[in-house]
Amino acid sequence: MHFYLLGVLSIEVINVKSKEQLWEDYEDALFAILMSKIAEFEGERLYEENERLKRNPAAEVPPEFDRKSREAILRACQGQHGQQRSR
Repeated sequence: MHFYLLGVLSIEVINVKSKEQLWEDYEDALFAILMSKIAEFEGERLYEENERLKRNPAAEVPPEFDRKSREAILRACQGQHGQQRSR
């Protein structure tokens, strides 16, 4: 009888830990689903905004600004690439 009681107590301890772990896993999964839905919503919203801007001639980026921006991005990427090689 004593052994059985210890077995039940140890199962209860395991069950408590399992319940806590299940709740933690549930909260993690719920948070991941929520963030996924938010990212999906934001992606759709930004896609629609991008399409709207592409149809608006007043929103067009001036060619000189586009060229300078691309050059700056290229320089920054080349700088990062050089830093990675020196590590």
